[in-house]
Amino acid sequence: MAHASALDAEGINNAVRFVIREENQGRETQVVRTLGNTELLTPKGICASEDGRYLFVCDSGHHKIKFAALPATSALARPEELLSGIEMFVFAGNGKKAWRDGPVLDCSFDSPAGVCQRADGTIVVADTGNNCIRHILRSTKGVLMVRTIAGGLASYRVPGHERAVESSDPDELRRFMRRNAGYRDGRRALFRSPSDVVEGGYVDGSCEVAAFRQPMGLCMGPRGTFFVSDRGNRCVRQVGGCLAQHSERRSDSLAYMWVRTIEVGVIPRSVLEAPVTTLEECAR
Repeated sequence: MAHASALDAEGINNAVRFVIREENQGRETQVVRTLGNTELLTPKGICASEDGRYLFVCDSGHHKIKFAALPATSALARPEELLSGIEMFVFAGNGKKAWRDGPVLDCSFDSPAGVCQRADGTIVVADTGNNCIRHILRSTKGVLMVRTIAGGLASYRVPGHERAVESSDPDELRRFMRRNAGYRDGRRALFRSPSDVVEGGYVDGSCEVAAFRQPMGLCMGPRGTFFVSDRGNRCVRQVGGCLAQHSERRSDSLAYMWVRTIEVGVIPRSVLEAPVTTLEECAR
């Protein structure tokens, strides 16, 4: 909405608030308006699409991502009248407090608390309870899919290893971990158990071995990277090495390559100057 200058997901009041510019007797003022009938439970993360047409909200208490179509600005309607016509719908998540990748309405989250949108339309989610970063994108078959891209059980094929299971069933996770114990990121071997996924941790390196503890806020950075507020580890992490818009197997391809901890206020020069990695370069 062109009228809105700020958005806020207010968890305590289970509300979405807009800061809206209004004219009153020829003077422009800013007022706060609440979006009604959202049926949200402790919403935390919120973002608007780049074109201003859609609103995405982390419905943390219901373990879902919701969205709303924002109305176009009209000179014939007041902003509060436009807000009253907005409805929210489920965009991703089946409402179960669990971890599961797959089609958007079959997947599971655990208290997601951060959301942002890439320039290509991909939605990135900080899945706080699962200690991982997920993204939502359209597969080549036209189906919207949720994939884990860093932390937790990153659901991409690791060279020499089996594809990660797409369920949070403890027995299935244990069998998977026994078969694939000993991931390497070039510096260390990292042995994981299902409890590591639940409790999170602190590991930089490739996305498959990276560990977070309660990732919260998200924002986009330079060259397709994005920053994560890692609440449990009290630091800011950067996820990058984005593969340029990928092959036909886009929904099954690794979208990012590395996770690093950064100093607040400092963007590493090497990241700003590095070219975007391609699939061919990754294969070498």
